[in-house]
Amino acid sequence: MLGEHVNPFCWCSDPGSPASPSSRETVARANGDPCACRTPGGAAQLSLTRSKFFLGELQSVRAAREFARALLREWELSGLHGAVVLCVSELATNALLHGAPPDDGFWLRAGYDGAVLRVEVRDGGAGVPCVGERVPDESGRGLMLVAASSDAWGVDRDADAGGGKTVWCEWKVP
Repeated sequence: MLGEHVNPFCWCSDPGSPASPSSRETVARANGDPCACRTPGGAAQLSLTRSKFFLGELQSVRAAREFARALLREWELSGLHGAVVLCVSELATNALLHGAPPDDGFWLRAGYDGAVLRVEVRDGGAGVPCVGERVPDESGRGLMLVAASSDAWGVDRDADAGGGKTVWCEWKVP
């Protein structure tokens, strides 16, 4: 399953989610919590991390934006509101339209370490997105907006045989 954590105590049900009753959310804190996200070397990666699975439905894009807004309020990062919500919307839309296999969904993960906010959208699709030089009239500008609205962005391909990728963007927090 996409983004599944091995620690079962990390998950909690989220029946009130606007995305779906089956959405799940995790909270990880690097200050001793065994569920904290770790780098391959075992070091704590981010102090505050939230991730949530969204179904492969168009209304999931709105739900992903709401999830991001709630995190920005909780983490007191309202100054990044416009840029983050725009990027979440673009990355979630891309995951649904171009990345996730039909009837599959995507994971949204956000982390904040006190200096950098990182947002990631992971889907099971094998294709790797890129910013094109020639853009059609009505679509194709999403990653250009992500690049212009964030301090850094990129794509990490999954190493497992099932494919998939994580598209991420970051903002330095003053």
